[in-house]
Amino acid sequence: MTVVQASSFVSAASALTFSSPIIGGLLADSFLGDYWTILLGTILLYIPGLLLIALVAYPGLLGSTYNYDALVAGTLVLWPLGAGALKSIVNVMGAKQ
Repeated sequence: MTVVQASSFVSAASALTFSSPIIGGLLADSFLGDYWTILLGTILLYIPGLLLIALVAYPGLLGSTYNYDALVAGTLVLWPLGAGALKSIVNVMGAKQ
């Protein structure tokens, strides 16, 4: 990846992270509640996304060739959605305590 491609990749991940809290807020307020949204967002989205990013960063762990699809799934889907869901709920749940 060139420097420009990597920079745009990180910028896209940041944009998704800061635009996805609306999804977490809707899930928490309408369907699941604060606790279950935090729990499911952490277990199903945030942690798997971080694990994929870490595994792709270590050469040869996910195969002999660079696994670009795993990087995209971790950086542009799982991690931003999980982080966005947590951003919208963690402070509210803490204030309710």
